[in-house]
Amino acid sequence: MRIYSIDLLKFIFAYLVVFAHMDISYPGASVAVDFFFVFSGFFLAKKFYSKSAENPKEYNQFRYTADHIKRLYPQYVFSLLVMLCYLCGRDLVRIVLGSENAGNIGQTVFRIFEVIPDMFMVQDMGYFIGGGLNPAAWYVSAMVIIGYFIYAMMCYDHRKTSEFILPILFILNCAYMKFGRYNFDVYGALYIPLVRCTQYMAEGVIIYRIFKSKAFEAVRNGSLFFNLIGLFGIAALFAFERYKNIHIVLFAFVVLYTMCPESWINRIVKGRIFARIGDVSYAVYLNHPAVIMAMEDIFAAMGITMAHTQFAWLAAAVSLVYSVFTVLLLDRLTPWFTQRFIPALRAKKIV
Repeated sequence: MRIYSIDLLKFIFAYLVVFAHMDISYPGASVAVDFFFVFSGFFLAKKFYSKSAENPKEYNQFRYTADHIKRLYPQYVFSLLVMLCYLCGRDLVRIVLGSENAGNIGQTVFRIFEVIPDMFMVQDMGYFIGGGLNPAAWYVSAMVIIGYFIYAMMCYDHRKTSEFILPILFILNCAYMKFGRYNFDVYGALYIPLVRCTQYMAEGVIIYRIFKSKAFEAVRNGSLFFNLIGLFGIAALFAFERYKNIHIVLFAFVVLYTMCPESWINRIVKGRIFARIGDVSYAVYLNHPAVIMAMEDIFAAMGITMAHTQFAWLAAAVSLVYSVFTVLLLDRLTPWFTQRFIPALRAKKIV
């Protein structure tokens, strides 16, 4: 059963990220990506206990990661290639026109090499730390990389991992980030986005164990108190954000509440209108950097001036329209690619 309130929250948080990238901060923006990580950890644990708790060798970390990438990669790589084509095209036009912002052919060619780490989702590791052509793509890569290691630990010993190792990692990461580490900095061998991802995905796994506990089962059964606390948690998460790290506790309230089909919010948020909103929010998150960049370039070339807030809302609307288009387009392209194009290449022994 799909729970649409989660998709709605993802959509809201995705747009908070969009506005934050245009230097407009609405309540909740600072915890948006952390919210995505927590839910990712929650669903990782849910998949593990539904598929491989009894036989981890049959559905291990390799199959989990492959399924994860298979679901995320089409929109991910499409957005990445659009960004690459736009930047290279803009570079070439500037060179031909002799623009003062023009670089050289070497810099344009280098963009092709720059996109390779993104394609393999390793722009957050080793030599490629802090790189990436599409700045929004780091979140997906970090989630896939850390998800692989957490799932591997779960396969090795899920009880020790979920009850001992992940809680310790969570506490250590909380303590480390407490010292005011910048979310995208490098400290020695530690790249903060990966540390940040580990912290919140670990929290998601811990929350899942609470969700399946008998104690929570007794609390959740449609009581007035449960619904009021859950709604308060959602409101407080937007209102307080990172204040005194209260979001760490509020994430648990929000996830536990929204994951219950019998909660008030899930009785309201239902129907076909919400059926694809999760896919669209993911597309908006990945597409908005290219949309904003293209609109800024077009407005500058045409001499159009607009108030910053108005431009931000217009860019948000264009990102939504474009993202709906890409979701529908990929619905058609993905089956063709997997069922016809790849088999044709295999038949010709190309792959």
